[in-house]
Amino acid sequence: MKNKLPNFICVGTQRAGTTSFHEILIQNENIFMPKNKEIHFFDKDSNYKKGLEWYLNEFKEAEYEKCIGECTPDYMLYNYVPKRIQKTLGEDLKIIFILRNPIERAYSQYNFHLMEGVEKNLSFINAIKSENIDKHNSTYNEWYSPAYYISRGLYTVQIKRYLEYFKKDNMYFVLFEDLYGTNSHKYINEILNFLKIKSNHNNKFHIKGKEEIKIPKNKLINYIFDRTNSRIKIIRKLIPNKLYSRIVRYSRKHLMTEPKKLSNKTKLELNNIYYKEEILLLEKLINKDLSRWIR
Repeated sequence: MKNKLPNFICVGTQRAGTTSFHEILIQNENIFMPKNKEIHFFDKDSNYKKGLEWYLNEFKEAEYEKCIGECTPDYMLYNYVPKRIQKTLGEDLKIIFILRNPIERAYSQYNFHLMEGVEKNLSFINAIKSENIDKHNSTYNEWYSPAYYISRGLYTVQIKRYLEYFKKDNMYFVLFEDLYGTNSHKYINEILNFLKIKSNHNNKFHIKGKEEIKIPKNKLINYIFDRTNSRIKIIRKLIPNKLYSRIVRYSRKHLMTEPKKLSNKTKLELNNIYYKEEILLLEKLINKDLSRWIR
């Protein structure tokens, strides 16, 4: 069967449950998505230069499914991505945006980076204060450097880039808090309707449990878990996989701890410092009440 191109894409945002969303959608027999969730074709130049055939190969196993899609959350960040997507997949493509309280999103990303050892600043407040906020994001960078904790939460700027190339009617906006809240089935069925797949209100699907995040107790443990450290990489290659897995499990149990939760007061204060104007604009743009983020 001839390879098919996607007719929908989930473009993000990062740390907003896109992995769980991918796992929910692939449970539907009318939807095909690659097992490899993040393809990074339109954002990563080294992949984009490989050409359309390389991209098509990701969807070669698609058969009878009505909807074919992919989910790469970095597509929302970079300013050159919407044009590339429109040029390749056409203006009728359906686009899904999952949006999360921007400070909660930033804090989740920060803790994930701590867990992976790529964040050296053990203070979230200091980490975001030191960021050089970038509203343009015109050059691809690896996921950890720079982190763009605040920049990734500038949703209005990012959505408007897509509106230059796609109709708003072909966009679906959902809040992380709603999608994974007590009424999640309602929003999943809305998304299925958006994709023109007949929804069944009795349809059951499995939602994966919340990702466990644990952070280093001190700078030494942070150093040991640094995935980018060349010395650690060499040591890792010398250790058998099973033994390494045991070491990681032991370390996360005894040498790492659950991150402290941000208080509602802190979240409101930081959102008002970094995002108040942005959130007010976003409310009008996507026609959703976001007052809980700033009040």
